[in-house]
Amino acid sequence: MQESASNCSASEIVDRLYAKYYENNRYSAETSSHWRKYGEFQKVAKLDGVWSMSGVGFGDYAPTTLARKIFYLPTNIYLYFMLRLADRGIVRLARSLATRVGRMFSYDIARNILTSELLKRYSGGFEGKTIAIIGDGYGALGSLLKAMFPTARVIYINLGRTLLFDVFYTALAFPSFDHKLISDTDMPLSDDFSYVEAEGVRNVALHADMFINIASMQEMNPDVISEYFSIMRSQRGGTLFYCCNRIKKELPDGAISKFVDYGWKDSDEVLLDELCPWHQHAPKNRPPFVYRFDGPTQHRLVRMESS
Repeated sequence: MQESASNCSASEIVDRLYAKYYENNRYSAETSSHWRKYGEFQKVAKLDGVWSMSGVGFGDYAPTTLARKIFYLPTNIYLYFMLRLADRGIVRLARSLATRVGRMFSYDIARNILTSELLKRYSGGFEGKTIAIIGDGYGALGSLLKAMFPTARVIYINLGRTLLFDVFYTALAFPSFDHKLISDTDMPLSDDFSYVEAEGVRNVALHADMFINIASMQEMNPDVISEYFSIMRSQRGGTLFYCCNRIKKELPDGAISKFVDYGWKDSDEVLLDELCPWHQHAPKNRPPFVYRFDGPTQHRLVRMESS
């Protein structure tokens, strides 16, 4: 059973995740109160062989329609100024990917462009390297990095309910690439896209050169964050970690998530540490057209000390 899980197609992976997490509306022990609350708004169904999906809280995905193109005019003005100095090659790749999956070009995509440009500048690139993204959502960042660095290996790590979205939309963008669901250390990673359920991440040998987490550690319980830091520190030496999250956030059950308490060490080599310029506010299509996030967001890039 495990071997077949690694070799199945993207569509079969979606079927497996749907059966496991949606048919009985299952929430795992790793699911924080935040995702028990907002997970109720994740709707996935299959009718006559066609999937219908909608989610809340892990991206601003919206299908492309003529009405939305008109409605998005205020957002497009904001994004023009947001990306005016961005690498035009990365912008073109991101626009092409949005078109492939039938998605509006949005703030989410724009911030992924700026993040990817920053990581390329600090890392020198990811050709032939392994990138593990903890909590992507719609596979948007992983797809962009794969388009930028075709020989990079991308690993998506997400709660099973949301990982389904990563698989589905990444496969739309890259239908002929290799997609594998990985669940234990005996399974070789894909040369293209590997998918790991957060519920079983401890059972997988990641061997990642780079870890990325954007706006989802702030939604995890502190013990789960600590577990991820332990996993990252168990990798080979020199592993990079880019973290972009709220400085402080209170979860629905009262648990407090603080950026400074995530599990950093003084011996980590800090390459970047500041408030994230593009993650403090975002566009709206109605007045006042811009809204500020509930709290300041810090981003930090470190070369982690191994355990």
